[in-house]
Amino acid sequence: MKKKRKAAAHDFDATFLPKNRREQFGDLVKNRFSFFLRIGGLLLLGSVLFLLAYSAKYLLVLPAAQVALKQEDYLAFTHTNTLVFDGIYLIAFLPIGLTLGGVCRLIRLLAWGKGIFFWPDFWKGLRQNAKASSLLALLFGLFHGLNDFLFLAIPHPVFRYVPGGLGLLLLPLGMATLVVASLYSSSFVASLKGGLLVVAKSIGWVLLFLLFPFAWMTVSFIPYPVIRFLVDVVVIFALTPFVFVGWYLLCLNELDRTINHRDYPAYENMGLQGEFLKSRKED
Repeated sequence: MKKKRKAAAHDFDATFLPKNRREQFGDLVKNRFSFFLRIGGLLLLGSVLFLLAYSAKYLLVLPAAQVALKQEDYLAFTHTNTLVFDGIYLIAFLPIGLTLGGVCRLIRLLAWGKGIFFWPDFWKGLRQNAKASSLLALLFGLFHGLNDFLFLAIPHPVFRYVPGGLGLLLLPLGMATLVVASLYSSSFVASLKGGLLVVAKSIGWVLLFLLFPFAWMTVSFIPYPVIRFLVDVVVIFALTPFVFVGWYLLCLNELDRTINHRDYPAYENMGLQGEFLKSRKED
């Protein structure tokens, strides 16, 4: 027998809605957990090409070369192989970026309390945000390749970690730019300016956000490629959705207080208690 649901002891009204984006995040985790899992599935699907390239490099190409080549020849091969795969990764980052563009629309609709038709809205968001998301993915891939090139051209420990670290410092700007691009019909430059505003207004949260990619970087120190691969899959599917939704809501919070408050009052506090209390006053 199906267990009967108890009727609520009171009617629900605007006072039960989250007051801010932080409360909204907790509310979504509690009541829409399956949404995070579906987002994780999308991100994993978008990462398939990258994961296949990663597997081919570390589980097939490099082990075979290590067996077939002498030590000095193998070292030279790894250098060439790194640059070749950086070109492949450049292509593989594109579906990841496009997927994030589609996910942005889903999160926006959820945060604003709008109805979601999961797949149609995902594809619509992917098309709407394709320009910004693909450009950001391209820039990320180019920086990743430049980082490896510098390390190979100047084999010094500084060039192994510093450029990559600087790239991760730029990651919040890229992610904030993508959020801004998913909200407003504006040029990429305007979205970039909006992303800069978000980052400048939330330095403390940005530093907290950076703990995630810096911690993820430590996976590269695991000596076993299969374990590294499995950890990456788990991180993409199970952790990244929560980080990205939290980041999106943080950006919305800063945009509510700046751009939305000034230029888009209809967007301000949308999906929060303040939106409905404001509409009551207007009525």
